[in-house]
Amino acid sequence: MRGIPQKLPFEVKNTFAKIDENDNLSIHYVGRENKDVFQYAVKTKNLTNVENNNTLSNGEDIYINIIESSKLSPVLELIYKKQEFEYVMNMKMNDKYTKDDLIKTAESLKLQELN
Repeated sequence: MRGIPQKLPFEVKNTFAKIDENDNLSIHYVGRENKDVFQYAVKTKNLTNVENNNTLSNGEDIYINIIESSKLSPVLELIYKKQEFEYVMNMKMNDKYTKDDLIKTAESLKLQELN
């Protein structure tokens, strides 16, 4: 499977991408307000071991969590696994974004089967 988010809860100013030594893809989206940041990663190795705790509208199971920080804005984390791929999404909450915003972003993924 492959896909990229079609919707983000903010207007994107810059996008940066890289592929690491484990062939994992990471894309960073930075909003017009520099504190608006969304990270999207597609991993094939070193997958996260978490139990699903929520469901997308299409019935797919996901893991969603808030990572608290004493110095920075809390970060929303969503993990979605499909076949041998793991999709990881992180977004700074900045006192304006919620779990629903991250779920809507995940549901905007246009996934296609690879032939």
